[in-house]
Amino acid sequence: MKILILCLTLLLPCWATAGDIPQVCREAEALSGMPDANAEKELGLYEQCLKTELPPLVRASALFNMAVIYQDMGQWRKALEHYEASAHSNPEDFQAYSNMAWILATCPVASVRDSEWALALAGKACTLSANLGTLDTYAAALARAGQFDKAASMQRKLVDQARQADGFPPEITKEMKERLDLYASGSPYTETIPSATY
Repeated sequence: MKILILCLTLLLPCWATAGDIPQVCREAEALSGMPDANAEKELGLYEQCLKTELPPLVRASALFNMAVIYQDMGQWRKALEHYEASAHSNPEDFQAYSNMAWILATCPVASVRDSEWALALAGKACTLSANLGTLDTYAAALARAGQFDKAASMQRKLVDQARQADGFPPEITKEMKERLDLYASGSPYTETIPSATY
């Protein structure tokens, strides 16, 4: 699954100090980094965190991290709701727009998919930051909208860039190439349904 998790500490403005972040938010963030984290406990801590007075970027980060958890759990609509709230708190967060677009373009549940909205959100993400991730999402949205030639052309360039980028994970390049093959054959990419465990 193509997801980028942003941590509270990465989004904090330079003026924020540990005293600006309630303890419950720090606990939720610490739990996020653990490989065997309990999703329900993590979500509960983030809910408590959101009940406190928070700087907008910290609020956005908490909402974003909740959206990632819901997305990993296959709770697509809740993920979309939290990404949207995150983007409302931090309108410059290209990753929230890109992740919403990704769900809308690739969700395994057809009733959640919306190619028009996916294209709009992917375009917004690319406007804020045109990088391999956001452009990959845009290509997925193009394919879902039936624009396979454009999607394949864009994805081909992205695969070439990924292969040339120092340190770019080869497993992600492989996934991007697999999507290129789908688009070139006239098929959109659809995520698999996640397992019941988190």
